[in-house]
Amino acid sequence: MYTPYPENMMESIKKVEATRAKRMSTEPRRLTADEKDALLKKFHPDYDPDAFAEIKVGPNKGQKAPLELAEMLHSTSRIVNEKIDISKIDYDVDVLVIGGGIMGLLHVMAAKLCGARVILSEPDQSRRELALELGADMAIDPLAADPVDEIKRITGGRGAEVVFNTTPVSAVAGQALKMAAPMGRVVMYSSQHPDKPVEVSPGWLHSANPVITGAVNPSVRSFLHAVQLLNKGLIDPAKLFSGEFGLDDAQKAFEAAIRPDTFRIAIRMV
Repeated sequence: MYTPYPENMMESIKKVEATRAKRMSTEPRRLTADEKDALLKKFHPDYDPDAFAEIKVGPNKGQKAPLELAEMLHSTSRIVNEKIDISKIDYDVDVLVIGGGIMGLLHVMAAKLCGARVILSEPDQSRRELALELGADMAIDPLAADPVDEIKRITGGRGAEVVFNTTPVSAVAGQALKMAAPMGRVVMYSSQHPDKPVEVSPGWLHSANPVITGAVNPSVRSFLHAVQLLNKGLIDPAKLFSGEFGLDDAQKAFEAAIRPDTFRIAIRMV
């Protein structure tokens, strides 16, 4: 006799038919909540902890998401690097300036002219307040909390696209690298005294693709830009001068200049 089912399936059908009457007259025991939970954890994909991953960046940082979605969010960018110049500060860039001395504050003003969100890291409260007055959007105290964690928090886990380190402290230079976003630029503006090496992870260089550079021997074009910024009144350095002395008071001027609470000291030559 022809049957649409294969032989092994026919054996199963016969077993089902033989027990159908008994099963129809018996109500099976209902599972408890714990038993249901255990069964779901064993077989349901939504209950498999290996099927989810923690989101590492963005506003949903720390939340769980399906593994496929998390991997897509964390995947390596396919942007063509040559078409992006992260050194050109723009409105969509976070700029971190480390150090609130005169050069750090000049960096704050120049970056703000480009429309970036500017963050200053400086332990001195008066300098943080001055940075905010000069245009910084935020000013953090690196001694109040871990500065690397704080910058990551402010930037949604990314880090700053541009980091200027204007301090001569090698330990801070190491922190500057950790504060940079993927494909970011870290500029070591200040010389280092003492010049202690810092560790750089080859794996981080490979995956984050940062640019680490210095700032010395500026070009003629750089000098031209500086002159234009001053001549056109785009940057007013008046608040970065702490005093003015005549030539006869040069000794007093030098003594004032070495105090940690002063910026630039001017000496009138006439």
